[in-house]
Amino acid sequence: MEDGRATAEEQGEAGTAQAVHGGALRQVWRGLAGYLRSFDLGILLMTLLLVLCVAGATIPQRTLLGAQEYERWRLSWPMCASVLQALGITEVFDSPVFALVLGLLVCNLGACSVARVRGLVAARARLVSRGWGSAVFHASLVVLFLGGFVGRLTRFEGYVEMCEGGGFRDAHDAYQHRHEGPLFLDGYSGFDVELLSLEAPAGPLRPEGDRGSRLQIQDGADVVTGWTRTGEPLAVHGLLIHQSRNGGESLTFAYRSAGGCVRRGNVHLPPREPDGADRAVEFLVPGTDVRVVGRLSMPDGAPVLVGKVLSNGQQGFEVEIPCGKSVPVPGGALEFARVGRWSGLIVSRDPGSDWVFGGMFAALLGAVWMVLAPRR
Repeated sequence: MEDGRATAEEQGEAGTAQAVHGGALRQVWRGLAGYLRSFDLGILLMTLLLVLCVAGATIPQRTLLGAQEYERWRLSWPMCASVLQALGITEVFDSPVFALVLGLLVCNLGACSVARVRGLVAARARLVSRGWGSAVFHASLVVLFLGGFVGRLTRFEGYVEMCEGGGFRDAHDAYQHRHEGPLFLDGYSGFDVELLSLEAPAGPLRPEGDRGSRLQIQDGADVVTGWTRTGEPLAVHGLLIHQSRNGGESLTFAYRSAGGCVRRGNVHLPPREPDGADRAVEFLVPGTDVRVVGRLSMPDGAPVLVGKVLSNGQQGFEVEIPCGKSVPVPGGALEFARVGRWSGLIVSRDPGSDWVFGGMFAALLGAVWMVLAPRR
């Protein structure tokens, strides 16, 4: 009897302890859920998001600028650039802090929207009431920020430089600089892009740096031709091709080794001087140890490459190559093919953009709903 009574008391104490423990957990969960949908947390997160966006808009971002522009800024402000890079401020929109703030804001707005809808259903509010318009507006913010969050995780952005008449194939190694989201699953489409012609800045209404590229994109049997200009991306095959402000003249060369292997390449030329002075040229032939150091001169209006060809640490071999000609050099022949123009392009995919546009439309609908709904 006593043993049975003791066992019952122990079971009762264990049940009481479990109930107290469960009640404490429920209380903690309710407290966290209440704080998650609190107005103060929403204001705090929106303020932090605004600060991060302002920092990303005012400080050069590695993933938004072209490689040439970012390197130019880094060399102009070496100390400042080193500090900002160490703090991760040069990649604000790809930092874990930005993802955490955006994710918490989505949860906050979602919890507020659920609580608001529950209240409206419990109160049996009329469909034309301002409360439902407010609920739609808040839900649209959830969709909008969720689209930004999804886009950050799944987007792709790559930077590539092409010479006029050249092209590239969409592949991992084709881009000089690229950024892939942690959940970028679409892979590369393998489409071909050819730069047909370039449009340089012209006229007082075209600011310096504005450029345009006429492209031909081929994806299997589907061929699309169109223009992309600064601020006017070309939309094709579910992606956007943006025209960067990078561009200029380039020198195209070809090196034929004694074994018959041909190596081609392009080197960017510095801007032309007002007095027509020679421009420095230095490049390494891809896949070899052949280096050319010299200058590009225009004696009679026709470009001529004058310099030295260095190979295996030997003494330089003097060359003077008119445009379109080739000359024998130690180990092969070097051809100065032409002087052309090059341009930088940014290829981007953002699956979350549709969510963002849908959220913006829903936000507009909710705002109009609240304005037109009759007041109590």
